[in-house]
Amino acid sequence: YDGHTVAYNLTNSLVPWQAHQSRRDTVQIDVEQGISGHIHPLIADPLNVTGHTYSIEFFEDQARNVLNWRLTDETTGAVRLDSVLVDDEEQPFYQVVDGIEWRVQPPGYGIDAIVQVADHNGPLPENAWDYRGRPYGGNAIWYSIGRWESANFGLIGNESYYPLDQLYQTSDDSVMAYQPHLDHDYEIRFEGPQSGIWMAWKNGNQWQHIPFTVWDIGSSTYDDATDDQQLITGGYLPPDFNHFFDYHMQDFYDNDPSSAWLYVRSPMDSLGSYDAFYEDVTSGQYDLQWWDHSKPLFKPLIFLDYDEQGIPPLAGNIIRIISTKNFRAGDRYTIEAPQPEQDVIYNFPQDYRLKQNYPNPFNASTRIEFEIPDYGQVTITIFDVLGRKVRRLEQGYYDRGWHSVTWDGRSDSGIAVSSGVYFYVLQAKGHFSTRKMVVVR
Repeated sequence: YDGHTVAYNLTNSLVPWQAHQSRRDTVQIDVEQGISGHIHPLIADPLNVTGHTYSIEFFEDQARNVLNWRLTDETTGAVRLDSVLVDDEEQPFYQVVDGIEWRVQPPGYGIDAIVQVADHNGPLPENAWDYRGRPYGGNAIWYSIGRWESANFGLIGNESYYPLDQLYQTSDDSVMAYQPHLDHDYEIRFEGPQSGIWMAWKNGNQWQHIPFTVWDIGSSTYDDATDDQQLITGGYLPPDFNHFFDYHMQDFYDNDPSSAWLYVRSPMDSLGSYDAFYEDVTSGQYDLQWWDHSKPLFKPLIFLDYDEQGIPPLAGNIIRIISTKNFRAGDRYTIEAPQPEQDVIYNFPQDYRLKQNYPNPFNASTRIEFEIPDYGQVTITIFDVLGRKVRRLEQGYYDRGWHSVTWDGRSDSGIAVSSGVYFYVLQAKGHFSTRKMVVVR
């Protein structure tokens, strides 16, 4: 560089460019094996889509001990992307192949639902789906999901009003620190007055019989008892308690009577097993070797006595803690790409259009895109299912074209809204469009 510059002024007519209306539409996916809802093929260029059939397959990279995925054009047999790393972090950009942006976003690891799957009369129907498509929807018992009609007890975290995805202990000595990709499910089984033991390890060497046991039941293997493993139960007994279910405490939110604290530890080997724990405690030895060979699994839990009868749940009740499931080697998906658009002219929209928000469902924030055919005032408003205004998200003047706004999941007063279904309405020059979205906390 010699310190000299040259500038040219060119005069050219400018032609406005706007994306075709099918851009950013989601392509349909068929799940052959694996989880759903976390692969999002979006149309990036309607002119270059092929109309072909594609597959996405997940496989283990043995050399690096990581999970990868591969995109294959099944119509031609060509591998279009190979050995793409499955990353828990959201990517700043995604690969575009044959006019489609291929988004693979793993859900991460945590708890998806806590549900009652049986009562004292037997199993409850699995097909009682909730609004997120999870089973046993009518029997959700986690406090932050809401009350239900048929049960008389609940289960919450007692230290703070934390959501499901924060139920796991994440300290340096926890199971999640030792096995960060754990996706097992768990059950709390009420089996009779002396079915399990609970040690008040925060009160010294005290233990008592409790009417339930806690189990690691593997990953989605509900009908296979061969991989079930009983877990260690203990915690803290408040001063005025003689038994775990004395219900002398009150929960912090609605002042419902609550049990003592329940902590759960998971064995790392046979020395940390429930059998080793049981033998050590009931024999009175208290050498506590099992403590060093087990790790904390959940944050402390308490049971609520909603009907204030002062009794624990009846034998036969089973609470299932369902973990978030992730991609696995062998998962496979097929995608039918649309036919390319013919004679597409990228121009301004000719009509009003309100697109589906993305992501949906969402937790922290979501983007709402809309199109207007000419300049004018635009108002976007959020309503709840009762028709009450939650947020005046946008009100201003926009040029014709494609636009987007972001909702952070808060009301006009700045308070984060609760989980549920909401509606967003576009109003412009007498035109109204409405779509539905779901907030998940």
